[in-house]
Amino acid sequence: RLEALSSLPPSCISDRLSRLQLGIAEAAFQTPLLLGGQAARAGLSCASCHPGGRANQGVRFPGLSGAPGPADVTSSIMSRHRGDAIFNPVRIPDLAIDPPKVSRDPASPALTSFIRGLIVEEFDGPEPTPAVLDAIVNYIRAMRPDACQSVQRVPITLRRHFAEIDNALEMARWASSEGDKDSARLMLAAARHRLGLVHERYAGRQLTKQRALIIAADRQVQALQSAVASAKPIDVAAMREVIGGLRAALETSEAKSLYNAKRLARAVGQ
Repeated sequence: RLEALSSLPPSCISDRLSRLQLGIAEAAFQTPLLLGGQAARAGLSCASCHPGGRANQGVRFPGLSGAPGPADVTSSIMSRHRGDAIFNPVRIPDLAIDPPKVSRDPASPALTSFIRGLIVEEFDGPEPTPAVLDAIVNYIRAMRPDACQSVQRVPITLRRHFAEIDNALEMARWASSEGDKDSARLMLAAARHRLGLVHERYAGRQLTKQRALIIAADRQVQALQSAVASAKPIDVAAMREVIGGLRAALETSEAKSLYNAKRLARAVGQ
């Protein structure tokens, strides 16, 4: 449990994926609102089971898993379409290392159809936008065993979470400039989800002021979501400056937060 909360497996993304598609896919992969339904309410995203596209062997969810690791992907808890009334958890695959279940040949539509089915049917999620679906499909196609950057796990840090927030905001700016308001809203949702993870790490009475700053920033991103929904122009550059200032403010007390490995270990009882 401590390992899952403090680090991530290394990425295995080849350089054949464009920076734009990587940015969109990583943001979408990390937000529960991509899946929608019960998954969104529970805070589950693609990355919950496949951090960085790999496999989370510590997944535990009431009604979906028994021992840590496997998950019942045909449970009616998550889906009205694929629920089979049988508790049959299966091992979560490593999308980079394990043999592909579905063809990843770019000339075949099989992977696109499969991923869409997972979102819309397995999780009862909303129809993904073409830009988001295409980015996720190519993200998975770009995962290869020989592209793994390291055998070492990557620490989860405040700086890493803020880099993910900044990426999501930049992807929102791109989508908005393209007139793709649904993709822009999802990217902003990804930024808010990461802010929520930062908020969780700043726990305790001594960090009350820091949490208030995080909530204030979240409200500003929420306002951008509302503006996008109303087809109004959004100033992402100004928001990124706000986020940069927030990061600087939080860095001074990072050692008091649950980004501190010793504090995190005590919090989870290890």
